[in-house]
Amino acid sequence: MTAQLAGALPDALVNRPAGGSGPPVMLAEITRTEPRLEVRLLPLTLDRAGPRPAGLGPSANPAQQWLGQELRQHLPGARPLGPTLQALLPPAGGAPRGEAPTQATGAMAPLPPALQRLVDLLPTPAQLSQPESLRQQVQQSGLWMEAMLGLAARGQGSAHPLAADLKAQLLRAADQLRQGGEARPAAAPPAPATPANAPALPALTGLLEGLLKRVTSLQLQSLQSFASDEPGNSRWFFELPLRSEQAVHGVFGEIQRESPTDEEPDPPWSIVLTLDIGDLGPMRAAAGARTAGVNVHFTASEPETVARLRQELPRLRERLDERELTVTGLSVRQGEVDPEPRPPGTHRMLDEQA
Repeated sequence: MTAQLAGALPDALVNRPAGGSGPPVMLAEITRTEPRLEVRLLPLTLDRAGPRPAGLGPSANPAQQWLGQELRQHLPGARPLGPTLQALLPPAGGAPRGEAPTQATGAMAPLPPALQRLVDLLPTPAQLSQPESLRQQVQQSGLWMEAMLGLAARGQGSAHPLAADLKAQLLRAADQLRQGGEARPAAAPPAPATPANAPALPALTGLLEGLLKRVTSLQLQSLQSFASDEPGNSRWFFELPLRSEQAVHGVFGEIQRESPTDEEPDPPWSIVLTLDIGDLGPMRAAAGARTAGVNVHFTASEPETVARLRQELPRLRERLDERELTVTGLSVRQGEVDPEPRPPGTHRMLDEQA
């Protein structure tokens, strides 16, 4: 793997005194994948014992200040993955890809190969219902791309499947779109600015930017949670796009690891998935694993979905028993579910100190 730095080397690394107490903590952000991997390095000290103010006043530590600034930059332009990817597909009854669109169906710039591959390989609900497939999709959601590449480079982990990673594919698509524009000969006349094709390229660029901002903002919110939660607690936020027969949807996920205690030395884990697919309506599935066993709880907005889930509870218990898991709780209830939840603790977009 060949990589180069994007921008100057941070002063904290250049001016590090010799014989210091270990290497500095650096945050690596991949900003480009083609023609070579470009990485931006930032010095960060996530002092979890330091102040944890609600805002971004002068008492906030540098890590919290930086995270707040980055979130202000990415959150306003972030686009949810499901509806945004759906916007890339031809409308129902429209001209299929590869055929010339008409004035009625409109025109859209051809998708970069990386983005077309991402759309073609979107998992189905049936695939995400399989544990191994779900684990693989979460791993490739873009959340851990830099971390897993860093571990692999240090020989502490297996090679990360970069070609299948969601963020890597979005970065590659953005590079291909950029290189396609740069490859146009200077003397070549621009395409006619007709109402059908005038917004095609800017629209595709804007959609790609919104998708990247979405993945990056979820990474930042996960890092923010690590910097602000109590020591030992960690939360990770991600979104999985999937394709049903009706449309492309997004599944929002949150993984949490709690602090171990004297009574429970093994750290408890939990995962919450929120989705809105087809006639099921908005629903949330929460599973937790503790020393005593596992518990799974469902919340659904639609009464019909509640009834269907309750009918499936015996089968779910059997599948958990087959994996030799002790079931401590299974339940289904009806309640309001936000289909697009926001990670808690997000910094405010306005700073009263400005």
